[in-house]
Parts: sequence; C-alpha cells; structure tokens
Amino acid sequence: MFKQLAIASFVVLFSVLPVRAENWVPISNQLDGNSQYIDLDSIQQRNHNYQYWAFYPDRNQSQKVHYSVDCRAKIDRLLTVKSYTPEGHLLTSFNYKPQKVIPIVAGTKESQVWQYLCS
Repeated sequence: MFKQLAIASFVVLFSVLPVRAENWVPISNQLDGNSQYIDLDSIQQRNHNYQYWAFYPDRNQSQKVHYSVDCRAKIDRLLTVKSYTPEGHLLTSFNYKPQKVIPIVAGTKESQVWQYLCS
C-alpha cells in the first residue's frame, strides 16, 4: 500500500512540476518507502567529480537535492535543497554556502549513487 502511495505521489508531483528535460531513474527503492531517484540528464562530469540532481518522494513533502560527488575522496557535497508540497508547489529552496560535506558510508543511499556514478 505504501509503495503504491509513493509511486502515485511521484507521478502526481512530476505532472505538476515545471516542464524541462528530466530523466529520473530509481537508484534505491526501500521497503519503508524511502526511495531515491537521480536525473540522468542532470549529470555533469569533471574529472573524478559528478554533479547531479536527486529526488526523494514523500507523501507530505518531497525534495529535489543538487549534489556533487567526489569519486576519489568518497564524499558528497550538498549544494541545493528544494522542498515541494504534495501538489508540487515550491515550499523552500536553500543553497549551501559553504557546501555541506557528507562522507559516503557503505550501505547508505549516498553509497548507492557513488557506485552508480563512480564504478
């Protein structure tokens, strides 16, 4: 039931968000409903660094997050977080300056993205 609700909220959210080229693919779908998608069209590579947008659907407040991952150092840098209502209206937008550094730990969502981009 919860998985169906998460998928439905994902479809509804993306049907009302501003239209632009996006190619969201699931990176992690957890049984507890904590899913993560990345936009393949947003991936930009510079040497051993990748920037990308991630999407975290939720029935109360979904988020789009802009990250930069350093494949060699195994760290993520949090660049921007945008929160949306279930109807797709922007609630908040925050740019991290300085960037928030997140170590990549095995078994986390960040490690799944690291494997996808850096392996």
